Amino acid sequence: MTLFDGIFRRNREESRPKSGVVLVPLTPEMERAFSGPELDIACFPFRVGREERLVLTSSGPEYRERGGPASQSHNHLDICDDGPRLHISRAHFEICLKSGRYELIDRNSTCGTLVNNVRIGGGRQKGGRIFLEDGNVVIVGTSSSPFIFRFEIRHERQRHQAIAGLDLLRQEGILSEDTYENRVAPLRARFPG
Repeated sequence: MTLFDGIFRRNREESRPKSGVVLVPLTPEMERAFSGPELDIACFPFRVGREERLVLTSSGPEYRERGGPASQSHNHLDICDDGPRLHISRAHFEICLKSGRYELIDRNSTCGTLVNNVRIGGGRQKGGRIFLEDGNVVIVGTSSSPFIFRFEIRHERQRHQAIAGLDLLRQEGILSEDTYENRVAPLRARFPG
């Protein structure tokens, strides 16, 4: 990759529209996977899986990066799972947007995913899905996995904060009922949910 390629790729990523959905790492391992303090999801479905493969060699197991066109990732986020026990499958889960709601769908992962301590997929129960809500805590893999993040819907938070402020003004008698409804309606339209 040339310097131009790197600059072009970074600028293209920075210019992508923001969805208002952010993944916030809750562990150092997840922060490394996100390469920062949060990850904005710019497209749906958003696919997550493992970056490296465990390869058995004559000297024992080794982690190797994907190589060659046949093994290229189909994920938007590839997580390097380099612990003694793998928690993440190459095709682990995806987050979809369906009818205005966000849904986590297991991609037949081995260990599954925990959403607020509810197991989705993994083991004999491969597959499965759950709707995500603002603030859900997601553990990628088993309960002992170090890959943990919080799912945030930023526009949902903005809407709740704005409406709460208007509610307070209405309760204090500063806003009439008509004025309140006229101000809340655009918020509901701008930030659906």
